[in-house]
Amino acid sequence: MGPNVSLLGVDTALMSFAAVPLVGIVAAGLLYARAVSILATRNRHVPGTQRASYYAGLSLILIATQTFIDPVGEHSLLSLHMLQHLLIADLPAPLLLYGIRAPVLYFFWPRPVLVTVARMRPLRALWAWLRRPHVALATWLLTLYAWHLPPLYEAALQHRLVHDLEHISFALTGVLAWWPLLDPTHQRVEGRVWKAAYVVAARMVGGVLGIILIAWPDQLYATYGDAARAYGMSIRTDQQIAGGMMMLVDSAIIILATTYFLMTIDRGSEYDNDLDNPVVREAIERAAAEREAAGASG
Repeated sequence: MGPNVSLLGVDTALMSFAAVPLVGIVAAGLLYARAVSILATRNRHVPGTQRASYYAGLSLILIATQTFIDPVGEHSLLSLHMLQHLLIADLPAPLLLYGIRAPVLYFFWPRPVLVTVARMRPLRALWAWLRRPHVALATWLLTLYAWHLPPLYEAALQHRLVHDLEHISFALTGVLAWWPLLDPTHQRVEGRVWKAAYVVAARMVGGVLGIILIAWPDQLYATYGDAARAYGMSIRTDQQIAGGMMMLVDSAIIILATTYFLMTIDRGSEYDNDLDNPVVREAIERAAAEREAAGASG
C-alpha cells in the first residue's frame, strides 16, 4: 500500500492499514474538534499547546498502527512490535491527557452519552475505584506483564482480533496509569512528591520486562522464528533491542516526569489558598454584600 522504503535492506511498504485503530483515532479526533468548537462558541479558547498535545498523541498512535511498524512488528521484528507498544501506550497517554484537560474534558462526549453514564452508578463507582493511584498502577502493570507472557503475546501475533484487543488494553491502561498524575479534571497539573514516587515505582517495576528481554538467553517468542535474520540481525539482538527500547523510554519518563512534579510542587493544589478559589471568593463577596444590605435596612 503506497510507496516502499528500504528497512535494513528489506523492501517494505511504507503504509499499512488496520481498521479498528483507525476508526478509533478518527472518532477521537472528531470528538476533540467538536469539544473545541463548542467551547469557542462560548468564548473559551483552548490553548494551541493543549490542542497540539492531543493531536500529537493521536499522531503517534496513527504512526504505530498505520505504517510498516504494524506488519513488520507483527510478523518479523520483536523490536518494532515493542516500538509499536511504546507509541500506542507509554508516549501518547500523557499527551492525550494534557490535551483533553478541563474544560475540554467536559465537552468531549456528547450529552446523551454523559447523561446515560451519569445514571449508571455501578459504572461510575468502578471508574472512581480504578483511578485511585494504587489501583491504576496495579491495573497497568498487570496488563503489561500479562500480555508479555509468551502464550498471550504469541496469540496476539497470530490473531488480528487478539492483536487489536492487546493494543486497546495497552492504550486504555496507559491512560489510566497517567490519570492520577495529570488529572484532566483540573486546568493545572499539580506538583506532588507522591507523583514523583509513583512514576519511579511504575517505571522501575515495568522496566524489569526490558531487563528480561535483554538478559534472556533464548528466544522468548517462538512465533517470530528466524525472521530477524532477513534484516541483518540475530534473533537475540532483535530481542535485546526491544528490551533496550523499553528501558530507554522508562528512564526518560522517570527523569522528565519526576523533575516536573518536583519542580512544580510549590504550586500545591489547584488553589493553594481557598480564598483564591473563584467559587469561594464569590460566596464571600455575596455574603458580605448581603450583610451590608441587612445593616443598611436595619
